[in-house]
Amino acid sequence: MEIVQVSTEGEVTIMANLETAQNTSVVRRNLERLYLVSGWLAATCIGLICLLVLIQVSLNAIDRISGLLTGTAIGLTIPSYADFTGFFLAAASFLALAYTLRQGEHIRVTLFLSHCRPRYNTCWMSGDCSWLAESRCILAGIHSCWFANRTCTMTCHPA
Repeated sequence: MEIVQVSTEGEVTIMANLETAQNTSVVRRNLERLYLVSGWLAATCIGLICLLVLIQVSLNAIDRISGLLTGTAIGLTIPSYADFTGFFLAAASFLALAYTLRQGEHIRVTLFLSHCRPRYNTCWMSGDCSWLAESRCILAGIHSCWFANRTCTMTCHPA
């Protein structure tokens, strides 16, 4: 009886570990899909930026030709196209972050790692040096607050 109980407990333990591994792989697969979809959405946003700018340049050319031929411009324009392209650029930037970092193709990461020694590359890639990045972010935040306070003091309360 004791052997059967140990066997049963062992099977239950193995089943629990297998179920946890399957759940983890499902989560990982879903995250990879999410990263891929966000990469495609970022590419779509960049394509929309190109399309909007191309249309606006074409409308400006038509308007200019109309002004030269008739003496008055038609006034063709896409209302607030600069705002739309700005929103698409912000969306593309943030949507592409997860995909490019996961693929290891982020331009700043690639440039930085290409100039590091191989032993430092493993440190950066494993996350052992994340404290350095965090401290740099904190220092940048403190400097930004100081600079904003100084700028506000100079413009709001000139000496």
